[in-house]
Amino acid sequence: MICSAMFCKNETNSDRDIYCSPCKIIRENIKKEMLTEKLENGRFNCEIKIYCPYCGWEMEAEAECQEYDEGEMEKECYKCEKTFNLETNVSVTWSTSKIDE
Repeated sequence: MICSAMFCKNETNSDRDIYCSPCKIIRENIKKEMLTEKLENGRFNCEIKIYCPYCGWEMEAEAECQEYDEGEMEKECYKCEKTFNLETNVSVTWSTSKIDE
């Protein structure tokens, strides 16, 4: 399988991999740099997961709980046990299609 990285034509190691080994390393290094920068700033903005701004621990929102209500709340990190502000932003999109006549 060909690597999915833009401008890369290398083969992946297996059918389950979408990136070749060099591209995987580059992507991991970029993620580490971004995490370090966000931890230094003490702020994660518009993420799809919840990250502790103190230790970077990645948390899932608990099903059917207040993390899904739009607004601000305090949350405790499961790993470092520090309390941080959590702001939930809700986005709504619409799709339309023609009705067959």
